[in-house]
Amino acid sequence: MRWFRERVPGFADCHLTAVADRVGVRESRRVLGVQGGAVFADAIGCGAFPIDVHAADTPTLSHTDSVGAGYEIPLGALLVPDVPNLLVAGRCLSSDHEANGSLRITATCFVTGEAAGVAAAQAAAKAVDPGELDVRYVRDRLAERGARIRLPRGNAAGEAGRGVPPGHRG
Repeated sequence: MRWFRERVPGFADCHLTAVADRVGVRESRRVLGVQGGAVFADAIGCGAFPIDVHAADTPTLSHTDSVGAGYEIPLGALLVPDVPNLLVAGRCLSSDHEANGSLRITATCFVTGEAAGVAAAQAAAKAVDPGELDVRYVRDRLAERGARIRLPRGNAAGEAGRGVPPGHRG
């Protein structure tokens, strides 16, 4: 704390209020989504990080199981059934354990966070629930900002139906 107080502007009076009871928590709660499958008409971004899980209950799943295969992320994975006007992003979006091993990576969290923000802004402007949005508008706004929405042609997962990591519920 002393380092922050002495070197970081605005932290002169900072103090520690709590410390996590566990180190390196990679996975916690996730939403139960509204879609299932591997091909998504409502894709809002892509991810490509390999599945990275460290769990005793999936000893046959390794870090390299999906190397080279990208996947699309649907807007539906950010929606929460039975909770109107709520979007989620990052590691709590709709997925199962294995898919979460790729989706929880920072770069993919940026993708889903930006998409959730764009969708929230559009939903507020139109006074509708995010689930009622025209995904084309969301994709257009994301593309204007430089986001990659679809997998490039020739990608292994893209040629096999633009899938997501095995078990993705989104």
